[in-house]
Amino acid sequence: MCDAGWLGACSRPNSGVDADMPIDCAVASCPRLRHFIVAYGDPGLHEHNLGSMFKLSAETHAREIRTGKAPGAVPALQPTDVLTVAHIGTVSDLANQLNVNNVVYLAYFGHSWNSGGLGALLIGEQTAPDTNLTNIAGPNNTAVAALRPSAFRTEAIIQLFGCRGAHGTNSIAEQMATRLHLRYPVMTMREVL
Repeated sequence: MCDAGWLGACSRPNSGVDADMPIDCAVASCPRLRHFIVAYGDPGLHEHNLGSMFKLSAETHAREIRTGKAPGAVPALQPTDVLTVAHIGTVSDLANQLNVNNVVYLAYFGHSWNSGGLGALLIGEQTAPDTNLTNIAGPNNTAVAALRPSAFRTEAIIQLFGCRGAHGTNSIAEQMATRLHLRYPVMTMREVL
């Protein structure tokens, strides 16, 4: 269920079947070790440079998770769970963080945007390959297919903390939900721009 309270807009996952599906712990035995990934992107350039805000926000969110005081739809951290806070500058960095598998929670703090159906996570601040996660073709863009659904549990929650992550059609939240086939929608903070 989408908690549209402070989280704002949500998108629903695609109900299609994919050979690379998330782990369904309701029907399969699952490892006890679950992973919580709190990732933050580059600060940005020029007028978009937010300094250490993404890093500080990610660290604060990790403390909220550890103390059981995280707002919104965050699973409860168990003693056997692993919580990782990581800087990511490329889509490959994000994919590498997810390679731990059995991910039950992913939070992203960083730049994102959607304008005219061109939704993206703008992870890196440089004009270079692999800095944006989006299904839009471009020299700096990496397709959402770079994220493996099998890295996630079906009950995984993904929250995007960035501008316009679920705004309009073909938002990055919609692209991720379609690709990952999760039981719950990809959620974003309330749209501020």
